[in-house]
Amino acid sequence: MSRNGLLIDYEYCTGCHSCEVACKKELELPKGKFGIKLAKN
Repeated sequence: MSRNGLLIDYEYCTGCHSCEVACKKELELPKGKFGIKLAKN
């Protein structure tokens, strides 16, 4: 199984969650499962 990474520059993050959507679509995850999840500090 290959492992993927995603580098996000939070200086430009608008909080749109498109990174979550793209990851979920790429990995073909079922409803309710997430590959990554955006968290706010």
